[in-house]
Amino acid sequence: MVKFSLINSFHPTLPKVNHEAGKFVVFPGKTAPDPFMKNLILAPVLMPIVSAVVAAGSPEMGLATSLVAIGTVDEPPLIQFEGSPVPVSLDDEPKVAEGVETLRVDLDALYESVAATQASIDRVAEQRDEARREVEALTKANHDLLKQQQGFRREMQLARQEAADWKARAGAFAQQADDHGKLADELRSFRAGMLDMMNDFEAMKGDLVAVRAELHDPIERANLKEQLARSEIAREDLEEELEWALVAREKAILEAGRSRQEMEKRIAGLHAEVRAAREIRDELRTANAGKMKALVDVELLKKELSKSSAITEKAIRELTVARERVVALQAEKKAVARARLLVREEQGRAETLQEQLLKARSEREESRAVLVRLTAELQETRASGQESGRQLELATDELDQSRKEVVLLTKAKGGLEELLFRKVAEIRKLKTELRGVHAANEAPGESPIARKAQVTARPAEGDDDAPAATASAD
Repeated sequence: MVKFSLINSFHPTLPKVNHEAGKFVVFPGKTAPDPFMKNLILAPVLMPIVSAVVAAGSPEMGLATSLVAIGTVDEPPLIQFEGSPVPVSLDDEPKVAEGVETLRVDLDALYESVAATQASIDRVAEQRDEARREVEALTKANHDLLKQQQGFRREMQLARQEAADWKARAGAFAQQADDHGKLADELRSFRAGMLDMMNDFEAMKGDLVAVRAELHDPIERANLKEQLARSEIAREDLEEELEWALVAREKAILEAGRSRQEMEKRIAGLHAEVRAAREIRDELRTANAGKMKALVDVELLKKELSKSSAITEKAIRELTVARERVVALQAEKKAVARARLLVREEQGRAETLQEQLLKARSEREESRAVLVRLTAELQETRASGQESGRQLELATDELDQSRKEVVLLTKAKGGLEELLFRKVAEIRKLKTELRGVHAANEAPGESPIARKAQVTARPAEGDDDAPAATASAD
């Protein structure tokens, strides 16, 4: 018991032994025992290992020699059970004191070795923690790179979609856009740059997979910092390349926007030309409506002329009756007055017809001027595109149709003029007949009333010559 108490007083980390009921019980102290201290009481078991260390010439020669001395000392065991007590004599106390002192020195050296081992373990733990932090940093960097790669892929998809949209929009105006080839080259170069970036991402992904595989190898831990620095440099280079790619993409978008604005301007010009063509078509339709109205007026004039011819025939019949009834002067006067009224009506109708013909002639001149102007505008707008060309061809067809209608109207005018000439000739014939009737009625026994009627009829005859002269002038 004294020996055990001395051993317990050497170091606070040694286990405490309680001899109760012949049992060996170890109570841990306040400080957790080290595995080396647990094996201290088993020194004979360590003999083969110590011998091997001594034979190998280990630097820990002093510690091994102390352990050998402890194992080869010819002393009773330090710990004895109560069942087999060993008496201690007073003569052996100096030897025990020397052994205890030697053991204390050996334990101090062993404690220093354990402290050094603990410090080395702490350093290894710090290196392990640093390696873990580096692995976490690499994992975070890998995660960030994956996020950036996903963002770049989304941007590439958006860029591809935008490029496809611009390509679809620009395809409709490929014949009108002068810089379409330049835009396509820039888009192809941008696509090639994005493909190179994707290849770089794939290479970086493979490098990250290799780094993950190498993280489990403790030999490669020393190279992680260098690889991390290289990855940082590669990431910076990649960021620069991405910045250049984004700048190129912005330039391509700006060029596409400029081309889109130019195309929109051209489209607006085409729409303006189409609207002008539609306005021309509406004007042509209005002109056609006016021509149809003129044709209706001509038909009405024809009906009025037929009515006037019927009235003229009636006047001839009345003149025949008046020729047969020369004796009745009052009837002749009434017939002359009726004929005068008819002549005045015919004169008014002839003047109205002449005004309408002049109006038709002025409309024809205006239509000719409009046709000349429309032809010039159609020739200018014919070069604006296939669609506007088709609309202009339709307008030209309508214009040809209107020309045909103008020709028909001219022919109708000629027929009306010829009919007017015929009516004037008939009126002149009627005048001649009236003059013959007046000449036949002149006799020695002529009454003053008849002479007065004849004098009154002469100014009417002078008035009847005016429409004939106008018709001849026409």
